[in-house]
Amino acid sequence: MQNGSIFVDQIGVDTPSEIRRACEDLCAVAGAEAVYLYLPLTQPETPALCEAAEKFGFFFSGVAPSFVPEGDALVLQYLNVPLDVSLVQVANEFGKELLAYADSERKRVQTLA
Repeated sequence: MQNGSIFVDQIGVDTPSEIRRACEDLCAVAGAEAVYLYLPLTQPETPALCEAAEKFGFFFSGVAPSFVPEGDALVLQYLNVPLDVSLVQVANEFGKELLAYADSERKRVQTLA
């Protein structure tokens, strides 16, 4: 499916550089077109790690309830290919709002990366 996932269990000082290395490996070696990053929402370092990941090009993609051992996860996404969101089919208005928000975040982090 040409995608990869990175799960962060414990946030440490090397976590940002390890995320960047893992993302680069998934794209260059494994051919991933999209990389999903799962950050534990229970850890106080998560907001700072989210900001660091945004500087690498990751953007908000959603929240995954009970998806990591500690509970809920913030899901960020990195795209290694262009995306035309006008081709995405969404079933309802709330889904359209979420898609618009994620797309605005994608565009915002492009200026940071």
